[in-house]
Amino acid sequence: MEAALALTYLAAGRQQRIGEAADLLLGLTQQMEGQPLGRARSDPRKPLELVDQARQGSGEAAQGSGADRWNLGAAPGPRRENGATRPLAPMQRLRALLPLLLALVLVGCSASAAGLNAYRSPDGRYAFLYPTGWTRVQVSGGPQVVFHDLIHSDETLSLVVAPVTPANDVESLADAKAVGERLSSTVIAPTGSNRSAELVHSRERVVEGRTFYDLEYVVQLPDRQRHELATVVADKGRLYTLSTSTNSLRWDKVQALFEQVIGSLTLTS
Repeated sequence: MEAALALTYLAAGRQQRIGEAADLLLGLTQQMEGQPLGRARSDPRKPLELVDQARQGSGEAAQGSGADRWNLGAAPGPRRENGATRPLAPMQRLRALLPLLLALVLVGCSASAAGLNAYRSPDGRYAFLYPTGWTRVQVSGGPQVVFHDLIHSDETLSLVVAPVTPANDVESLADAKAVGERLSSTVIAPTGSNRSAELVHSRERVVEGRTFYDLEYVVQLPDRQRHELATVVADKGRLYTLSTSTNSLRWDKVQALFEQVIGSLTLTS
């Protein structure tokens, strides 16, 4: 249920952006209906003013002078009046293009909101979001769930579920930094692993009475550097660790997406 709610939240954000864009376009339409933009001023530092139609003469004359300044691309052709061809006014051109502009907004917002799918454990105990296009990998003797990107195969997502023991009891530690240092020394870069990890960020957040510890690491391998995000939470005698990893060259491109993934882990009561 919580994963579905997360997807609903993403969809709601998309609808909000679509509504804002539509309001902006319609507001522009209404503004132009009431007062067309005036001629550009010779002094570029002075703002554009709205034409006073009473001083400019008839409204048709004002619209006619503005028609030559608008180049809005494809639009319905000129109309004939009293046997003569009369060009479309700017307002009519804008109205004709509104459906196309709104369609482009819909496509753009849909693309920006896409990118995450929901995964729920068979027993319904936990759920999280993972990037679209990633595939699940079956492993034995390791993490409970593993996904990786088909294109960038070294980008991974894993969930480890383990019994809470004195060695990994995060609730007995002082704060998120202490949890991060414990995880670094026991899981991410333990002694003898030929790698090192620097904890660069840590924080706590409480969701439905459970404390999540969000951690960010820079991991140095013998031949390359990686970034890793993880969230850790203990519940009912089990410790859940959801982590994502990528190489440092890709970090700036996927950081926001990985943060959404880490923040999506939810546990049922």
